[in-house]
Amino acid sequence: MRRDVSLFIAASMTALWHASLAHAFVEPATGAQKSAVTRDRGDDTVIGIRVVRPGLVLDTHGFAAFKGKTGAKIKADKASGAARVISGAALASTHLKSAKAADYVALATKFVAEHKDLLGVDPQDLVLNKGALLVGKDLQLVKFGVKRDGLVVQDANIDFRFKFGKLVQVVNESFAEAAVDTRAGKGGLERSVEKYLNADSVTPDGELYRVRATKKGYELVRVARFTAVTPVDTYAVEVEAANGHIFEVRARKLMLDGSVSGQIHPRYYAEPLVIEPFPFATLSYTGGTVTADTDGNYVNAPDASRPGIDGLYGPRVKIVPQGGDKLTATGVVARDRWDVIFQKTGTAPANNDLVVAQAMTYYHVNKEIKRVQQYIDNPWFSQQLTANVNLDQTCNAYWDGESINLFQAGDGCANTALISDVFYHEWGHGLDANTGGIDDGAYSEGFGDIMSLMMTRSPVLGPGFKDDGSAVRNLEADKVYPADQGEVHAEGLIIGSTFYDLFQALTAQYGEDKADDMLGNYAVKSVVAATRYTDVYDALLVIDDDDGDLTKGTPNFCILNKTFAQHGLATADEGCNLARLDTFEIDDKATFGGGNGNGILEPGETAKIWVTARNAANSDLASLDGILSVTGSDGVEVVDHSLVWGAVAAHSAQRSEQSAKVSVGNDVACGTTVHAKVKLTSGERSAVAEQDLLIGKLDGANQDFVLAGLPQPIHDNATTTATVDVAGAQWAADTAVYSAHLKFDITHTYVGDLTVRVIAPDGTSKDVWKGSGSGADAHVDQDVTALLSGLKGKGTWKVTVSDGADEDEGTLDAVTLSVTPAHFVCH
Repeated sequence: MRRDVSLFIAASMTALWHASLAHAFVEPATGAQKSAVTRDRGDDTVIGIRVVRPGLVLDTHGFAAFKGKTGAKIKADKASGAARVISGAALASTHLKSAKAADYVALATKFVAEHKDLLGVDPQDLVLNKGALLVGKDLQLVKFGVKRDGLVVQDANIDFRFKFGKLVQVVNESFAEAAVDTRAGKGGLERSVEKYLNADSVTPDGELYRVRATKKGYELVRVARFTAVTPVDTYAVEVEAANGHIFEVRARKLMLDGSVSGQIHPRYYAEPLVIEPFPFATLSYTGGTVTADTDGNYVNAPDASRPGIDGLYGPRVKIVPQGGDKLTATGVVARDRWDVIFQKTGTAPANNDLVVAQAMTYYHVNKEIKRVQQYIDNPWFSQQLTANVNLDQTCNAYWDGESINLFQAGDGCANTALISDVFYHEWGHGLDANTGGIDDGAYSEGFGDIMSLMMTRSPVLGPGFKDDGSAVRNLEADKVYPADQGEVHAEGLIIGSTFYDLFQALTAQYGEDKADDMLGNYAVKSVVAATRYTDVYDALLVIDDDDGDLTKGTPNFCILNKTFAQHGLATADEGCNLARLDTFEIDDKATFGGGNGNGILEPGETAKIWVTARNAANSDLASLDGILSVTGSDGVEVVDHSLVWGAVAAHSAQRSEQSAKVSVGNDVACGTTVHAKVKLTSGERSAVAEQDLLIGKLDGANQDFVLAGLPQPIHDNATTTATVDVAGAQWAADTAVYSAHLKFDITHTYVGDLTVRVIAPDGTSKDVWKGSGSGADAHVDQDVTALLSGLKGKGTWKVTVSDGADEDEGTLDAVTLSVTPAHFVCH
């Protein structure tokens, strides 16, 4: 049976998109087709791109055996224990002052030879990725691919990151620990591909290894590669050599965006036209041609030659109109100069002016190239890029590996060559492909969005894509890893929204102009340094470093750490909080506040608040002061806001030397929670620490309720339900839940199919867990207070497990719901 590789209609627009494309500007529709696009399985139901993202954990013992050196850190793979990210001063035994790439390659190769036990590979197994070589003034990057048994391992690489000539970080994703699938090859693979895609032709492209996650770590799967041509598109197909299962299908055509120059719109067609120079444009005259410089200036031709534009092209960009007249303009003499100025003529609608579309694309692509060259140089920038404009299709644009292709208006969409965000994003795919290539489709899409952010300073991507003015995506969405994994465009928002939050944090610290420059430096260099978006944080630390020693932190470590931690892409470093508030001590003596001295903040009392602060950093705090504020109840007032600690030693806790004072009104309800904030300052540094304060004392006791009737099977496209009655002396009809915890065990072969919900006795339903990826089994123990607090506790509670897909089943083995009733005592 022929697989469905036709175009989908996007949910948010009527555009048609390839279901399997990795680089579409808009998301394909979600729906009942499970997705072949998003599932990573080793059988013949897969169509889409497979990405291995190792989970990392800090290994505090790993460097003890690293040549006896100290001052370095290692992050190990959670699944296999292999060393993945190695950072710190212990690496920088050699300081290169060379500007030659060969010297850095030689030093990296030597490191591999000397640390085979750590990296697991020999130098002869390395394949230098020349496109990813970067030797700059402060940052030097070397990337190797890896071979096993003479075959390239596509998903594997080893990255060496130097700062000021010193090796400061090694990213080891060689997967040397992976077992090799040694099963004998199967015949008829070419026929399998032909049958799978109903292909017109199938051509072999050799073999390589791919990495696949297993329950015990990873394995190398030998795959045969083919190019398959169908009536719809041309595909790169990988087939497991041992069994003929389809491993991966990639469309050759990659989707993208566009813009141009002369009289152009600053960003998109709804804005007024302005005149901007056409950088590097080639003009023709009687005696030949002349090319302008980056500012659109050129050496004039003789007066009688009358230079002009006959089609818009230059050494960097060539515009090929596929619809409408080509852009032309004739020079006129002004102030003893020949001025060649293209201006809009006619009454074509602004959202589909086929000539202005050519100018938009030319101008904005050149603008983006110029911006990126501030941070890196690459031979690709000097190659002429073809941009096919005004294709007779709608609601789309694509990058095919060599050219940008932009569509006319129609079906409720504007001409995509009249929206600069589109080709900012899509030219980013070209940059990705020509600087080593991102293996992670979600990172590639997210990087395209980041390129648009870098050029526009706006979180809104593609304004005016639809005729009603609506955009495609918005980076203000706070996406978090790993919860928001899925379709590549939506998942790309994880790294895209991280960079937008980073831009905001940098703007608050340095102002928008410097923040924009810093963002560009981070973004452009990270695409050379990192392969997956989960690698970007470590790469940015190297890019940000200013002394070649990551153990001392980097100038913007705390901004980077806090931003990436908020999105699940880094572990929050306590040292960036200035100090952590360990305890709030209540001093409610009757002598100064009418209290009863029981150490509980209660209605009618004024109490002193002594706060213990912990300095988690490696250095002492010379002074620490705080200002207390509270929210959550009108009857609770801070009488004295000031807290003073004085000096706080590194890795120590200290009670404040001066207390704040809080007054609680008589009418404040027992059990009220108020939110306390303390703005901490030490020298020029500041941070905000937060904690809740309870009015009264919690008197309810935590109870565990084990759900009955388990284990129960989990079937495809079905919901499994377990129940338990919450009852007892603590639980009256109106007793609310104060805190809650849920623990459950599931056996399953593809947890990405599963969603776990808790349903309260009043019918309130809360999603508490969503599986991700292809991992088997789930053992979850998590606090669900934020979801269940305040709900009435007495009655029958349900925990449901919904399996939203075919082919994988399992068992709900055990569930325990722990709840504490909201009983409070005040004296």
